[in-house]
Amino acid sequence: MMYILFEINGNYKLLLIAISEMAKNLSIRICIKKLNFWIHITFIIFSPKEKRNMACKEPTLRKSFTIQKQEALCACPYGSFQYLATGLANGVVTLLPTNPNNKVRRFVGHHAAVTCIASCSCAPNLVTGSMDGTVRMWAGNDQGDSVTIEPNCGDIKCIGLSAKYDRLLITGSDGIPTVWDPRYCKPIITLDEHPAGINCCDLSSDG
Repeated sequence: MMYILFEINGNYKLLLIAISEMAKNLSIRICIKKLNFWIHITFIIFSPKEKRNMACKEPTLRKSFTIQKQEALCACPYGSFQYLATGLANGVVTLLPTNPNNKVRRFVGHHAAVTCIASCSCAPNLVTGSMDGTVRMWAGNDQGDSVTIEPNCGDIKCIGLSAKYDRLLITGSDGIPTVWDPRYCKPIITLDEHPAGINCCDLSSDG
């Protein structure tokens, strides 16, 4: 399993400590909120040492990326950790390769900033949510094909994807979470409204 560490304007050490304390977790999802004073963001991917060394909580550097022209708002590992998938403020989804033999890939389809992103190991699909009010399931092919869900919940704030790729939790600016089946793009259930709004969400490992 790999961990993502963000360096934001020199706050590397603080974030490194935060990741180290969470090193026993099987997965970490980090979403970046848009802040105007950010100058650049550096992505650093880590893989933990063997279990006998986990007590030390010392991650090992695998790869680092720097994005300068666009703001990166969210990121997650993708494609058996061959890529770091990033959602940009211009609506483009960029796949940054961790293997030097692979090339940078871009998925274009959203008409506003990509606010959240998720993937699972059992499916090639990458799921993204955007301020354009849509959620896209990208096929992961070279053509950048995707299927769109329009949950009619305003700007998409966050998404949660089950490990089996059979449940997708979507929350928007209306504060009403809905659960969908991403395989058929069909809603399953609508959950209780959160009057104060929802900033983050996720699904349990069993969906």
